[in-house]
Amino acid sequence: MNKLKEWIQFQKLELLFRGTRDSLTHNNFYKRCNEQGPTIVLVKNKKDNIFGGYASVSWNNTNKNITEFYAPDSFLFSLINIYNTEPIKFPCIDPRYAVRNYYDCGPVFGSGTDLGIHENLNKICGEGWGWFPHTYKDTLGKGKSVFTGDLDNNNCIFEVKEVEVFKVFK
Repeated sequence: MNKLKEWIQFQKLELLFRGTRDSLTHNNFYKRCNEQGPTIVLVKNKKDNIFGGYASVSWNNTNKNITEFYAPDSFLFSLINIYNTEPIKFPCIDPRYAVRNYYDCGPVFGSGTDLGIHENLNKICGEGWGWFPHTYKDTLGKGKSVFTGDLDNNNCIFEVKEVEVFKVFK
């Protein structure tokens, strides 16, 4: 969390959602995270990679549409990955699509879906999702494999061990 605190400069965090505690459903995610202000989404996959995104605006899923939010301060990050790099930040290069709300999915970052949680939240990046980089810049140059743990970079789907969402207090 030290690196995240350096990047975001928050005063404190409050845990809003933990998948293993609150049930991995999109309804529970939005029930706990709607209109909470900026959040950090932290994901640990089955390969023990730890990564996620900072949403500088509130999640807001109140209708049956896809809603995109302008959020220029949002970014993706990798804390632990298969390349054993230092924690790395992936800045948003098109803030018009930084944060997206899908009525039947959990948190989604980027148009073309750079990083998204499928509707049943037991997998990240449903079929056709996870095409990083798109809205966020790949400063590491490794593509979606930094999230999936798939060294050949062909797979965009991976299994989630845990998802946590923290409210950010600045």
